[in-house]
Amino acid sequence: MPNFKNIFRYMRHYGLRSTVGLVREKVFVDKKRFDADKRRALPSFPTEYSKAEMPSALRDILPQNVMYCLHYFYPKKRGGTERFTLNLAKENIKRGGRSTVLVLEANEPESAYTERLGDILYRYYEFDGVSCIGFRYKRAPLGLYYKRIVTEDGALEAFAEHICTLHEITLVHATYPQPFVPFLLKCKKIGIPYIVTCTDFCMCCHYATMVDDRGDFCKCSEGGTRCSAVCPTYGCRDFGKRQEAAELVLREAELVTVPSEFVAKILSAEFPTVSFLPVNHGIDGAFVRSKKRESAKSFVYAGTISPLKGIHLLIEAFSRLCGEELSLKIYGSGDGKYEARLRAMAGGRVEFMGAAPASLMPEIYSAADCVIIPSMWYETYNFVLREAMATGALVIAADIGAMSEAVSDGKNGFLFEAGSADSLHEALKRALDFNFDSYEGREFPTVKDEGDIYSVIYHAAAENSGK
Repeated sequence: MPNFKNIFRYMRHYGLRSTVGLVREKVFVDKKRFDADKRRALPSFPTEYSKAEMPSALRDILPQNVMYCLHYFYPKKRGGTERFTLNLAKENIKRGGRSTVLVLEANEPESAYTERLGDILYRYYEFDGVSCIGFRYKRAPLGLYYKRIVTEDGALEAFAEHICTLHEITLVHATYPQPFVPFLLKCKKIGIPYIVTCTDFCMCCHYATMVDDRGDFCKCSEGGTRCSAVCPTYGCRDFGKRQEAAELVLREAELVTVPSEFVAKILSAEFPTVSFLPVNHGIDGAFVRSKKRESAKSFVYAGTISPLKGIHLLIEAFSRLCGEELSLKIYGSGDGKYEARLRAMAGGRVEFMGAAPASLMPEIYSAADCVIIPSMWYETYNFVLREAMATGALVIAADIGAMSEAVSDGKNGFLFEAGSADSLHEALKRALDFNFDSYEGREFPTVKDEGDIYSVIYHAAAENSGK
């Protein structure tokens, strides 16, 4: 039965129009968008991009009081952007700075908030030693999540000045900028510099995935005109103005970083007046190579259970392999109907392990001979791939998004044609024949390395603005 209390709360927060629009997209549009089996060929992308310069290392790097802004955070959400933000906040604290995470919360009831400034409700909490401020609008603006990018919002601008002054913020780092544009522009106006990290494509795609309403990969927004023609939505009235607002906030930032060159190339084509600096996310030091594999017999998938992750292709391809000694373990949770479909496909060599806590992932990857990432959408970085490779596991990944930046085909893994069970099957067969004596490991930045880079960026940004 539906939870009518939650539905009523959602309608009060977002309004009837937003609720109807969301239901339409979830029930009808997403069915096409996520039907990846019918997707056409991948578009080609630019080979070059406008690259920003890394600030020079400064001899005396002063600690900064940083506010991180994003739309979800722990303990409710635990995705890649959340992990990246938490890592940076903790690293900034280790270097003598102060970190505050500002979270735009989605579904907390009004009763959860102890403070109010105009139409903004907010509350304080702590996660893993990091101070957090969760906030929401009393009545959310149309298209707040993913859809809306505007330059003016009186309530959010007043909140920006109040909260940044109250906590003596010297720098703002938007790790998910889309809903924070008026906040960021107000910060700059009152003398607080900001930097932006784009971990996905939310600034040019209101789905953030570059997968359109027809289920095809999108090459670019064409200044918003393609969005309007192919992906109209209840939450955005003018895609051209959305694009202009996005370009403005990126251009006004002290620096815009991205997790991979793939993201830089796409966003550079979308926003020609902006330069982007690729900074790979740091990998936790717990992911280390602890043993030498002899052969590939133990296979693992770890991640969200979703059609766009291509797990059905993996099971289909794996089922064609011969050998009772071979095993496939699937870790993760998500779409219940999709998981039921996968279980019906699976044979006796496939085990569904459920979601595993982050603390167990180093052990899981170390025990595996081969980790597979069969994604059917653009991966903008992918922690799983790099964490698994750091333990010495062979990696099989779809040739899509940023994954080919880390996989050296035939040396530490294999690439296959995204969406093709036949191509994945061939990659699995190549893994069975792989000689681990010739395995070529890759060095990835650690969380500390990433913190060092951003420490330089923070200090340079504050110095440039005179803070």
